[in-house]
Amino acid sequence: MFFDNQNDNDIIINTIINNSNNLVNPTLGLQRGNIFNNEYKAYKNIKPKELNGLTEKDNLLLKISELDFAIIDLGLYLDLNKDDEVMYNTFKSYVEKYKEYKKIYEEKYNILCQDNITNDSYVWPNKPWPVEMRGIKYV
Repeated sequence: MFFDNQNDNDIIINTIINNSNNLVNPTLGLQRGNIFNNEYKAYKNIKPKELNGLTEKDNLLLKISELDFAIIDLGLYLDLNKDDEVMYNTFKSYVEKYKEYKKIYEEKYNILCQDNITNDSYVWPNKPWPVEMRGIKYV
């Protein structure tokens, strides 16, 4: 596996565990749909489902999705609280981790976004698309 959830959480979360906004880690934030613990309201007694990939590739893509969600959620917060340096530093930490995981994914598997093409023309890589690798064909 490319990452260790506990190690990543320790690196990113240690500086914000005791802040007034009470953030949860990106993994739990994606599961709940909210990275702010004090803003999360559970529905009845239903607990969010733990997300797990089937392969190393799936787990890496899941980590990218978790960080992407955290970046968006913190970005919305920062739109309204532009002077919150702790949250801004947390935001920057998530962006750096996101870039790191995205780079690892793209080097090993395939690009994730059209703006990541590195050749001189508008041609997607010759690797098969994800739907082609799983046997799903669109007509």
